[in-house]
Parts: sequence; C-alpha cells; structure tokens
Amino acid sequence: MKSFINGEKWRALQRSKFRKRLARERRHRKDLQRQRKQKKFYSSVPTVKLPEDFSLTGNPQETLGAFLKIQRRARKNRKVHIDFQPVQKIRLGALAYLLSIWELETATRPGLKFHGNKPVLQEPKSIYESSGFQEYTGQTSQRESHEPIKGQTFRITPGERVLPEVAASINDFIRDKFPTVNRILTKRIYEIILECLNNTKQHAYRGISNYRKWWVMAIHDQDRQEIHITFLDQGEGIPNTVKKRLMEKFSSSDEKILISTMKGEARSGTGERFRGKGLPTIRRRAREGIISNLLVISGEGLYTCTTKEERSSKLPATLRGTLLHWTVKHGNEGN
Repeated sequence: MKSFINGEKWRALQRSKFRKRLARERRHRKDLQRQRKQKKFYSSVPTVKLPEDFSLTGNPQETLGAFLKIQRRARKNRKVHIDFQPVQKIRLGALAYLLSIWELETATRPGLKFHGNKPVLQEPKSIYESSGFQEYTGQTSQRESHEPIKGQTFRITPGERVLPEVAASINDFIRDKFPTVNRILTKRIYEIILECLNNTKQHAYRGISNYRKWWVMAIHDQDRQEIHITFLDQGEGIPNTVKKRLMEKFSSSDEKILISTMKGEARSGTGERFRGKGLPTIRRRAREGIISNLLVISGEGLYTCTTKEERSSKLPATLRGTLLHWTVKHGNEGN
C-alpha cells in the first residue's frame, strides 16, 4: 500500500530538493566560468609542449629544442605555459634543467610567471610528483617534506657550495636500494660527486659573480636494478672554461674540446697543475666499469663513455652549463 506524507513534510522535502538543485546549478555555473577563464588564459598565454620523451640523455634534440622555445617565450612574454601532458617518458635531468631555467629566468625577469600542468600517464606523473619539482617552482601549496629521498627517487637537490653531506646522502640512497653494494663502489661515487661540486665551484661560474647553483638527483630503476644519477649546473660550460690551444680558439668545435677535456689533455682553466683532474677521473671510472653509460653534455657537445668505447658528437642546440649523467648497476665491483 502506497504511503503518504503530510503537507508540512512534503513542503520540507520540496524545499530540500530545491536547495540541492540550486547548489548543483551554482557549481555548474562556477565550473563553466572556470573553464572559460582557463580557455581564455591558455589561448592568450604562449604554450610550449614538451616532447613525448622528455630526456636530455635519451632525446637531447627535442628536449633541448623545447628548452630553447621556453627561453624564447620567456624573453618576449610575461607568462609562459609549459604543457607536460604529451610526456610519456620523463627523466630527472630534464626536469632539473627545466627547474634551472625556471629559476634563472624568473630571477632575471621580474614579473615573469611560468605555469604548467602534470603528465597524464602514471609513470611520468609519479616521477614528476616525487622529484620535488612542484615544491621548488611553487606550484603546490602542500607542505610536503623536503627530505631528499622519496620512494625510488633522490629528489632534485640544489646547492651553491661544496656539500659533502649531499654526496653522503646519495650514497645512503644507493645503499638503501642495493643493500649488498660494494663499499669501494660507494666510495668512488662519493668522490665523483665531490669532483662535480668542486668543478662547479672552481670553473663553471667564473664570469658570473652572484650565481653558483648546481643540482643533483637520482632515481632507482627497479626493473633493471640500476640507479641513474644526474648532476648539472648552468655555468659557462666546459668548452668556454677550459684552456684552449691557439688554433682551437678559431676552429675547434665543442664536441672535440669536450672529448679532449675528458681525456685530460692538460686543459685546466685555472692554470694550476693539480687542477684539470676531475673530469678525467670520472672518465676513468667509466672506463673501469665502476659507473656505466657516462654522458656529458655541455655547449653544443655531447660525450658518451663506456668500458668499450667513447665518442663525442654535436648537438643541434646549445645547453647552457654542463650536465653529467651516469648509471650505477647492482653488482658493480669497485676497483
């Protein structure tokens, strides 16, 4: 039998339904207004789409091209939108270099604002969120911990001085992921990172008085049991800071200077006899197999080194500063 409610209850029910309908309509109007504002904003703000493979090590041509576009847009506009949605593969080195551009451009151009979104796919989105990129660029209001280690990532860590504790923290990260790691290997990694920090202090920013920043980061590839470590600065770059021979000042290319420097051919930019040993030492560790797949990018030069071969090539665009990337494999033996 159908039940009936009295008039007062019925009117209260109708009022409740009416209020809910008004609330839904109000939310719908706000959503439409927000969408219109976003559409208007993004149609008027220059947008740079990042490549599907956003990686300086795996896809330097397209990634450097995207960086060049970002810098050009930043110099002509007060707002730039960076679109991460096309990204299917992401590497910390590219994120860190984007962070360095973001920081340098906003510091030198008051009023400039960068905006961006997140990758859509879960894997690059996870790396993006765990890297620390959002916190350093002020894109999140969440008070997340700035502890360097987060899951499988040693978050992007900046600095301006030689900080041995950073090298020690990366060694802790390696030991955490590879509990049986050879102690000699971690000692060599510690030395390599200190060499990078010292090179930045001594050489990278010789002509830039108030800027000495570097960035370091690492990520653990669980499937391949590898840890990828990246270090970069935005200094003058190796080709511009090493000592050139007379003819090289007029004819030599960045890639030739880069491979010559890595081989240690008496190129200390300071002119001191004990300098100029850092990069050749890193190269030697790659040739010995202590680290794998060493890659160095500076200026228009790209250098790669393994136990079997080393080579250099010319990039289609210039990378300001220097990026070093290498891999630590589970089971490597230190010498």
